[in-house]
Amino acid sequence: MPTSRAQGRAVVCTPTRGIALDRATAIRTAAVLTALADPERLRVFSLLALAGAGEVCACRLAEALPRLGPELLDAHLEQLLGAGLVARHGRDGWAYYRLTSDGRARAAALLGSAPSPALVP
Repeated sequence: MPTSRAQGRAVVCTPTRGIALDRATAIRTAAVLTALADPERLRVFSLLALAGAGEVCACRLAEALPRLGPELLDAHLEQLLGAGLVARHGRDGWAYYRLTSDGRARAAALLGSAPSPALVP
């Protein structure tokens, strides 16, 4: 076992266990963590998690988070889309959002199986 000297005494280093993330997994995980690092974006994510496998119209998200404004809400949704956590489709002139399967899995891991409605103002 490797040792080193610190102030005249031997210090034993603990060996690492397991295998480090491969580069592709580390890049993907960093993108997800970056997307969820913003408190307002995390609130948007939690609202979509409340819908489960369902979808939410952008107009409903804007109603639930009026302080964001449409431009900022759209920017947050774009970040979540880019991280692969959210999917979007248009219908009747409206944009609808839902969590991807990866987004639902991460929501369950981060927020629990049923996010609290208290997360919504």
